[in-house]
Formats: sequence, C-alpha cells, structure tokens
Amino acid sequence: MAGTRRGQWSHRNSRTDSRSDIFSLFGDRRVLYHDPTFSFRWNMAMRFRRQLVALWMSLLPLLAAAATPYPTRQIQIVTSSAPGGSMDVLMRLLAKRMTEEMGQPVVVLNKPGGGGLVAVNHVASMAPDGYTFLFTQMGALAISPAINGQDLSLLDRFEPVTQISTLAISLAVNASLPIHNLAELVEFAKTRGRPLHYATAGNQFSLTYLYSVLFAQQAGIAPGFVPYKLSTQALTDLVSGQIDMMFDAVIPQYPEIQAGRIRSIALFGKTRSALLPDVPTAVEQGYGQVVQGEGWYGLLAPAGTSGAIVDAVHRTLAGILQEPEVRARIGQFDMTVSGMPPAEFKAVLHADARRWAKLIRDNHIAKGE
Repeated sequence: MAGTRRGQWSHRNSRTDSRSDIFSLFGDRRVLYHDPTFSFRWNMAMRFRRQLVALWMSLLPLLAAAATPYPTRQIQIVTSSAPGGSMDVLMRLLAKRMTEEMGQPVVVLNKPGGGGLVAVNHVASMAPDGYTFLFTQMGALAISPAINGQDLSLLDRFEPVTQISTLAISLAVNASLPIHNLAELVEFAKTRGRPLHYATAGNQFSLTYLYSVLFAQQAGIAPGFVPYKLSTQALTDLVSGQIDMMFDAVIPQYPEIQAGRIRSIALFGKTRSALLPDVPTAVEQGYGQVVQGEGWYGLLAPAGTSGAIVDAVHRTLAGILQEPEVRARIGQFDMTVSGMPPAEFKAVLHADARRWAKLIRDNHIAKGE
C-alpha cells in the first residue's frame, strides 16, 4: 500500500471482495470494506423505501380530499317519487335541514316512473363528485331490476350512504269477516267454499304483492289476486266487501281501521306500528319466513364517490335523524327512523336484492313471463 497517493482508491482482497463492498473511512485514507451481509441489508432498505413511497402515493387522494372543503356548491337529490307523496315530503324535510347543516343549498328533483328506474338510471350516469344523490325506496333497487330481467350489477353503480327509515306493510281484512289474526285467516281460507280475493297497493311487481306471494306460500293457501290501477279504488272495494283483504301501508288504511270498516290483522315488518300497537307482526304470529326484509327509504351516491364525502353526508343525516322534531315527523308517516352507516346499508341492500330476485325468478313474476 506504500506509495499510494492521498485520495487514491486501494482494494483489499479485490478478487473475493468484488461481490459486495462498501466504502469506509480510516483516518484520511478511503478504502473498500467487505461486509457479507451488505446485499441483504441493501435489498431490505430499498424494499422498505419502495413501500414508503407506495404508501405515500396511496394516501395522496385521501389527503387531497381532506384538504378540499365540502360542499362548495348546490347538492341535488333525485327522488323516484312523484311530488307530494310521503316519500317526497320526507326528503324535502331532510333537504331543508341538510341545507342548514351543510351551508349549501340541497334541492330535490322528482323523477318518477319505471318502478323507480328512471331516477335510478339518471343518478347512476352522473359524475361521482358528491353533488348528486339518489333518494329512493327499496323496490327501485332490489325489485324493479329483477322484474325487468336485469341482474344485480345495477347495485355496483352506487355507493350506499344511509338507510333513512323503514316501514311495515299491513294486511287488513273486511271487518265483517270472522278473522282477527293470521291463524284464523288461514283456517278461513282453507275451509271456505270459495277462495279469498285480495289486492295490493301496487301491481304484481310491487313489494306488497311479493309479500302476499311469500305469505301464501308459507301458509299453504291460494287466494285470488285482483289487480287495480289505483290502490284507493282497491281500498274502497275492501271496505264494501268486493274483495276480502288487502296488503298496504298503514297510513292509507288507518282512517278505515279507526272507523271499524276494516281490520288490520298482521304487520309485515320487524316492529309493530306506532299507530297500531296492538296489531302483532307476522313474525310474532309464526310467519318469520315472510319477513326476511322490510320496506325502506335510502340515500345513495353514484359509484366512485369518495368515501370521505359518503361518510360526511351520512354523519350529517344521522345527526338530523336524531332530532326530536324530525323523528316525530317521520313517525307521522308510520315509519321507523334508521340512519344505519354505509357498510351496513350496503349489506342490507344486497341481501334484499338477492332475496327478491330469487322469489321473482322462482315464481316467474318478471315482465314477459
């Protein structure tokens, strides 16, 4: 090593050390130092560095979303109901409070038709920017697609935000019939000389009709379905005795029940009605297979809407739904407040869609069959 100038490289065991060398400083002489573990440690360091970069890149969208204020302009909620209905009134009540809480206008746009699919398809085609939402009832997403021969892929076009409320279906009979519960109904249907006739609020593609199919199958009876264009006409015929029973929401039936002209004998839902606390559910009467789900109203966003926005809107609505005034107003529609988080609502939506699609397929209820 003598004679080597300052700063000149010198090698130790260059034949064997060429495999893995690092520089080390000894005094003011730089030499190459052999370390058998260098390759392993170097590879681990580079791998860790790459993982840190990947993690940082994955966090950038979240950091950007967190840094962006929301909302900064008007929010539009598209509802599948016609103006003036209970669903429309409910959403406008919530939109008013959302406007106050979020600091930007929240407006409601009515797009009825197609069993809810007009509104559904409209919102599914919108940009997932957090400024367009869908407010609809369960049938529009969990029943109408199957009725129209579509698969469940429609659900993938939405990000569920929250289930707003649930509602039960009442089975009412003409008050002159000797029927006060489901057991008496089944016995009467099996021993009567002619079949019972019934109607539903909605045609044979509605939730009320599907409930009637499930109940008849579990009870082992075959009542005759009478279709009506207007549920109000069906209710009139129930009162007069032209039909024997009807599946409908509690609110339309309530005045006639109070007047003693019809009698509610069961509620198809998970809980009893606040308006009819003495009427037991179908589950309480031994017909749990019928009530595997229940009617609901919910809010959804186009697929791809950021999780931060979905969570923000859910938190806002969940808080609003806990307000006594809002709960009282929802109760006037005989609905039960929900407010479930996005993940839970998504699970309910998919379970309902699979359940009703199977019933529709097994009973050949789809249009054109």
